[in-house]
Amino acid sequence: MRKTLPLLVLAALLVPAAAQAKKLEVDGPASIVGRGPVHGALHAESPATVNLRFRAAVVRITGKADDLNVTCNGRRAKTLERTNRRGLKVVGCMGRGLQVSITATRFGFAARSRGAYGIQIPEGMSGVLFGHFAHPEAPAEEERPAADS
Repeated sequence: MRKTLPLLVLAALLVPAAAQAKKLEVDGPASIVGRGPVHGALHAESPATVNLRFRAAVVRITGKADDLNVTCNGRRAKTLERTNRRGLKVVGCMGRGLQVSITATRFGFAARSRGAYGIQIPEGMSGVLFGHFAHPEAPAEEERPAADS
């Protein structure tokens, strides 16, 4: 019983958080902002560069070893890289003020972000993202001159 109760409490806390994640189909060019965890897969006809910005995060990027090029910059940024038997390169980045630049034709990524994130998707790249996205602000209405009486 001592082990079961904490697991039930943890599951009850995680289910609502996962249920709030939204699916977003994107076509570049696009700028996306949000908070918390985000993951997705993007693809293009020719290699394109996607920029990710995080306040503090752990990011995993997966793609073909001969196609994927990842650069991670930030305070105390650490990068781990390996290639598995199937020819997929897996790159892990973590740090604060993290800026990740990914150049590839097809890749997937997952990030656990503490705080806000931003994603810049270039022209010609498309795919699906799942996460907690900020709603774009509605355009402000133009002020109309007051009618003279």
